[in-house]
Amino acid sequence: MSNSGRHSVRQASGRGIRGLAGAILLVAGWGLNPATADGEEAWSPVIIARGEYREQIAAQPIEQRPNRPFHFYGNTIRRQHHRGNPFPLPSDFWRTIQYALSGGTEPAGRR
Repeated sequence: MSNSGRHSVRQASGRGIRGLAGAILLVAGWGLNPATADGEEAWSPVIIARGEYREQIAAQPIEQRPNRPFHFYGNTIRRQHHRGNPFPLPSDFWRTIQYALSGGTEPAGRR
């Protein structure tokens, strides 16, 4: 085997190891759920609220509404209000990904 052949195998195995490490970190981070700041609302998996749930959310001040995936403006306002910092934490990104992949269904009892 020539040097170029061995180099290709090393590159491929290096990519595989990096991919595996990334997958392990993704799965490990999936379960992270740090405590929220004092008074900070929990996350709702509902991306697009409908019906009665939408009315309940609309009746609340924006600072008291639950955070929801892809609701960048409202989530930023709530982070600034509760944490004093508008920037998302890594756990905020994980929740967005987690709820988006789960289909963003409404919680039980809210349909």
